[in-house]
This record gives sequence, C-alpha cells and structure tokens, in this order.
Amino acid sequence: LVVAQVAVALLLLTGAGLLIQSFGGALKVDTGLEPTNVVTARIALTREHRASDEAANSIRERLLQAMKEIPGVTSVALSSATPFQGGLPINAFTLENDTLPPGAPQPGAYRVIVTPGYAQALGLKLVEGRFYEEGDLAPGRRLFVVDESFARKFFPNGSAVGGKFAFGGRPAKPEEWPVIIGVVKDVPHNGVEEKSGNPFIYQLLQGGRPGGLTMFLRTDRPVGDAVSALREKVRAIDPASPLFDVGALQDAV
Repeated sequence: LVVAQVAVALLLLTGAGLLIQSFGGALKVDTGLEPTNVVTARIALTREHRASDEAANSIRERLLQAMKEIPGVTSVALSSATPFQGGLPINAFTLENDTLPPGAPQPGAYRVIVTPGYAQALGLKLVEGRFYEEGDLAPGRRLFVVDESFARKFFPNGSAVGGKFAFGGRPAKPEEWPVIIGVVKDVPHNGVEEKSGNPFIYQLLQGGRPGGLTMFLRTDRPVGDAVSALREKVRAIDPASPLFDVGALQDAV
C-alpha cells in the first residue's frame, strides 16, 4: 500500500511539474501585440443589419464612428475574431510563383478579417511594409498583410512585400493577383499551443454580411467606464444587437 501511494504521489508531482513548466513557457511567448489598455466586445448583429450589403456596411460604419466618439479612445477597429479565442478556419491559397509539384495540395492559412485601424488598436508589431489604411477600402484594391511565419515559409529568400497570392485557384488575369503590402509579428490567434504550423493572413473587412463582429477600443480610461460608454453607444444604435464577451483584451490573453 505504501509503495502504491508513493508511486501515485510521484506521478502526480511529475504531472504538476510538467504543467508548471508548460505554463511558464506559455507566459514567455511573444504575443505580437500590446493588449493593455484595450477593451474588447463581441456584438451579435440582427437580421436587419444583414439584409443587404448596404445595411451591413452601414452598421459597421456606425459602430466605428460610435466607438471613436467615446472620450479617451485613441483608436478603434472591428474584426471577425478575438485573439487567443481560436475558431478560425483554414483557407487554401495559391502563390503566383507556385513551385509545388503537380497534384500537390495547396498551402493553407488562417484568415483574420479586420478594418484599417486594427494594427493601431491592438498594437501589432510591424516588421516591414505597412498595414491597411482607409484608402485601401477603395473598390478594386486587392491587398493582403501577412505574419512573419507566412513570410518565412513562402518567401524565404527575400522580402514578402510585393509578393502575390490568391485564395482558391489562380486568377484569370495577371492584374487580379492580390499583393502583399506588409508583414507583422506573429500573433497566436488560436492560442499559444497552436501546433498546426499554418500562418495567419490579415484581410480587409470589405463587404459580406457577418452575423457578429469583435469590437476593439484602445483607451486610457478604466475598463468599466469604457465598457459602460460602449454599451450606451451600441444601445443608441440598436438595442436589439447585444454585446457579450465584454472586457479587457489583457484578460483574454
């Protein structure tokens, strides 16, 4: 009985030690962003705001403007997802200078849909090139921002800026290839234990009718005050569109 008890105790101690070691390693991971002073919230959009492209664009513009009007807010953004919460799908894409053998599977990447203020609001660390600007929302512009993992994997011998790729198959015309305009530090959107090796691509939020969005506000105000102001602004726009997962981005990290 004593031998069995000692054996079980050693097993538990070993497991606890490994868990502590893993947790310590997770804390040392570079998140690639500055989550302090950032308030985040998810909003569920009603059917009314998804009835047409015009309605979807209108609610996004109204939300962004409402967040900018909150005193103490320095930058705002919308996105399809919240960092570290996971749930992002993998999308296959084709490189313009594809060196894969015939019949080989296409490479894949996670896609994060964002508005131009995303990098400033979350404090993304730019490696080269630039992030999106308001002018990039003009119709016909096909641009991408990628992370360092993407650049290292698919452009190992030079800069990724200026490189071209497209989701799905090859575009019919050369001018239809989207162009990479910037590279940012890796952000573990799916958590620090993500082991798939797939990189992340940031794409502009243009069109579409999503059922929900994540809102980001960088502010020097206390979280509680900013959250109360945000709820009031959203309630004034549409009381039927509820907010949830509201709080500091640092807590999510």
